Amino acid sequence: PWSYLGWRITQQQISPQPLQLEVKDTLTLHELQKLLGAINWLRPVLGLTTEELHPL
Repeated sequence: PWSYLGWRITQQQISPQPLQLEVKDTLTLHELQKLLGAINWLRPVLGLTTEELHPL
C-alpha cells in the first residue's frame, strides 16, 4: 500500500489514513487553526455539512 494526500491506497481499496488529533484544554490560535483545518479536510469523509461546521 502507499499513501497519497492523506489517503491509503491498496490494490483493492482506497481509505483515509488514520488521523490522531490532540486537543488540549487551552489552544493557541495556531493550534486551533490546525485543528479546524484537519476537521475541514475530513469533512467529506465524515459526511459533515457546511452548516454543521458553521458554529465552529
